[in-house]
Amino acid sequence: MSFEKNQYPDSEVIDIENWRNPNESSFNPLVHVMNAMRKCVDLGCREMREGWWDEKLDKYGNIAKKYNEDTRKCFIEAVETLMMFTECNFDDEVKQKITSLKKMIQTRRKFWLEEQSRWWDEMGVQQRQQLTAQGRGVVEGLFNAKLDFDNYFQQDELKLYRRICTEIINLINRAEVYQTNVEYEV
Repeated sequence: MSFEKNQYPDSEVIDIENWRNPNESSFNPLVHVMNAMRKCVDLGCREMREGWWDEKLDKYGNIAKKYNEDTRKCFIEAVETLMMFTECNFDDEVKQKITSLKKMIQTRRKFWLEEQSRWWDEMGVQQRQQLTAQGRGVVEGLFNAKLDFDNYFQQDELKLYRRICTEIINLINRAEVYQTNVEYEV
């Protein structure tokens, strides 16, 4: 980042580490909404994958662990943040649609938990004991991460969060409060 001479004529930079751009000193909700929306778009364009641990040996023979984040959860959190910034401008239609979509998420969660329990209940006692010994047992009301039922639910949840994001984008497109021109640097 380079500064042109006299770009900030009323400012004198004394402490570089604590310097802030005077134009960014005021709170502008529209900029935060645009940043949150851009984050949703950026994260939504990635491959949606479960998080995992990488283990590598360093030059001394020690195991170094690094966690690669779950991009599905990152996208969902980005949509939640976008909702946080735009909720004050929700009209009745958007509130109703988002409430409906959130209920659908809970319905899908319940469905996949019931499927996991049904799968477990169909097994014999010996199979259950073997799976429990492998850490693949089922506890009522919880997903076992070593089984695939939580992934099925997360795929459904992800699709519904994409629809929530679409509803918010549609709101932004039609709401007058977001129609002002803002200089925004990408």
